[in-house]
Amino acid sequence: MYSRTVPVMLFLSLLFSASLGLAQKAPGIGYELVSEKQDGPTKTYTITFDLWSGDRDAKEISVTPKSDDSGLEILTPAKTWSKVKKGKHLRHSISVKNAGTETRTLTLELKRQADQRTDTKIISVLVAPQ
Repeated sequence: MYSRTVPVMLFLSLLFSASLGLAQKAPGIGYELVSEKQDGPTKTYTITFDLWSGDRDAKEISVTPKSDDSGLEILTPAKTWSKVKKGKHLRHSISVKNAGTETRTLTLELKRQADQRTDTKIISVLVAPQ
């Protein structure tokens, strides 16, 4: 059992590392989760992440949190940065409150505008009830 498990785990580890490396080198906009925190008494969920312009300087980078569900209250407004140098990491936190009893979806729209090109990434985050 041990002899089969180690090669499989090593393969999965290498595969994950390779895909992570490709994601960071891909042009456009990059992002990485830094931390996530749930505060039980206030039922607040906060995610902190870095984002950056991948292949060239950006005129503008923006983060827009959205939810189609009325039970998920977004506490952090949209944020926009101007004139961002290539590779410069921007740290941002978004807080939401899940007032209901079921898991809800928070959608983050990351948008980068450089010259005449616009890149957009949509990230879905599941927010569990407290």
